[in-house]
Amino acid sequence: MLLRVKEFMSSNPLTVDPEDQLDEVLSIMADRNVWSPVVYRRYVRGFVTERDLVSNVMAGGLSLKVKVRDVMRPRFGVVRPDDSYVEAARAMMSVKSRLVVMEGENLVGVVTASDIVRAYSQSVTESPPTRRFATLRVETVSGDATIADAVRFMSKKRVGSLLVKEGEEIYAIITERDMVRDVLVKGFDMSRPVREVAKSPLHIMELNAPLVEVAKLMVEKRIKRVPLTEEGEISGIITARDVVEAIWRMSLYDELAP
Repeated sequence: MLLRVKEFMSSNPLTVDPEDQLDEVLSIMADRNVWSPVVYRRYVRGFVTERDLVSNVMAGGLSLKVKVRDVMRPRFGVVRPDDSYVEAARAMMSVKSRLVVMEGENLVGVVTASDIVRAYSQSVTESPPTRRFATLRVETVSGDATIADAVRFMSKKRVGSLLVKEGEEIYAIITERDMVRDVLVKGFDMSRPVREVAKSPLHIMELNAPLVEVAKLMVEKRIKRVPLTEEGEISGIITARDVVEAIWRMSLYDELAP
């Protein structure tokens, strides 16, 4: 069963104007609990993403008084309501960004990696092992490190999360969304330790677990990153975007079992 975009897209997307002031937009994002609004004026211009906010504002030092156009990402893909989730995965991988859903000239929705993961989790019963698509290394940070140090490290490494350690034990995770929602929006002191905003417990799976089971866990727990264990040790991680890439790659070789 190939779910269609209209069955899993996020409808009524939040739109902001490129000339809006960033601090006002952040307040709207927090009120709506939407963290990647569409930038729109007469036509779609792009998205404001969590990575843009972490890299350009939190790590890059841009003021919250700048305009949306100063931090937005002018990259996006386009899908139609009747496209399949596999076609959406292909479109997302071709632009390496989020998707807008257009019906004629009208913006009717958006599709994120998490939306495609949800569609995949409902569409297949068998899948290859997660190992094939995972990143077999993890980036970590000490719980004692400052939030500012963690932000700079995430920006430098261009990663969306860090696993948090106490000594040699990995026990929590900090993500770009946590940084934006719990630090930037709330004006939280970035000299405070990472442990104060990190999230635990971790939701983990075995490295060789079927990919569809990882997708189901992401949907159930409303998360985008799953650390993976082998012989009791965390040895990798998989993200929602990795799952989308896996769908795309499997579609090339007709590996998507119904």
